[in-house]
Amino acid sequence: MTSPAPPTFHLDQPAGWQPTSPELDITGWILPGAGRECVDLRARVDGVVFLGIAGLPRPDLAAAFPGDPAATRSGFHQRVRVWSGARELALDWLDAAGEWREFFRTPLDPSALPPSRRPRPVLRTALVFESLHFLYRHFHRASFRRLCAEADRVLDEVLGFTSDLPRGPEFHGFIENPGYWLKAQYDKFRVTGWTFGIGFNIRRLLATTTPGAGNRLIYPRERADVAAEHPEHANALRAGYYGLVDLPAGAPSPVNLRIFAELADGTRRLVFARRLYLDRYDEHAGPIPVYRPRDFYRCVAALLRGVALRRFALEDRAAAWAEVRRLRDHLASSLGRGRTPALPPAVT
Repeated sequence: MTSPAPPTFHLDQPAGWQPTSPELDITGWILPGAGRECVDLRARVDGVVFLGIAGLPRPDLAAAFPGDPAATRSGFHQRVRVWSGARELALDWLDAAGEWREFFRTPLDPSALPPSRRPRPVLRTALVFESLHFLYRHFHRASFRRLCAEADRVLDEVLGFTSDLPRGPEFHGFIENPGYWLKAQYDKFRVTGWTFGIGFNIRRLLATTTPGAGNRLIYPRERADVAAEHPEHANALRAGYYGLVDLPAGAPSPVNLRIFAELADGTRRLVFARRLYLDRYDEHAGPIPVYRPRDFYRCVAALLRGVALRRFALEDRAAAWAEVRRLRDHLASSLGRGRTPALPPAVT
């Protein structure tokens, strides 16, 4: 069997591989070939993995590749962090079968960088509440060994470096739902939030988690709260959006949610890009969750023990513990404690 032809690609930036700043942005486009699609993209710097953003609009390639409909969505953006000891960078694309394939490799010259070390994994504050909630929901009754094994599996995903775009520079806005964890038992999920262009109007919004597919969102919707917060922008009043987005069966975790704005001239611009971590456990199976302080703090210890062992760091220690307390209060108020409920008094 002959091996498939290598993909066609081009790197727009950087111009060279002697970085002068630890933050390195790589942009370009990739076409894997007829019948193949780039599902995801990543970079590796001496084995450290950085997830990128694939499937970005490239209308300039339509004329160059008229027979390939994937050409107009072949753009990518990859953010990496390099250090003074870094030696080599590689880029990989993910095919539909879930296999990563390398398409570019280059040596790095870090001589212009100040002395620095390989980046240490960091647990972002925004992920603490939902990651700990996932662990408690499914494993609060497991043995501590099993609990630690599942916590390590969660950390393998959430500690990964991503190229998330909280908000495009030309837009105001926010993704209100979903958060960062997503139920994977359903083929769709709901997206809500608000956004508007700074100095221009958006004709429509589209959201996707897959290449070549997009779900049109209901937009615009009135948001008086957004208009009150941004009175200097006339289009802030009709900034709300909501809708359902397809989630393919077997999608790799973390899946990359991207929301695009289509303007009046037909061009598309990326508004948001967020990695969503998939909860593949059946929410209706397993023990009914109840709140017990001892079980809760076992989950906390399993998830955060890597901080004491210096496996990773917290983005903000005080904020992370505030999220732990917020989840504790939420579980204590929303779940029972396993006691038999008292019978109501008899009606006479």
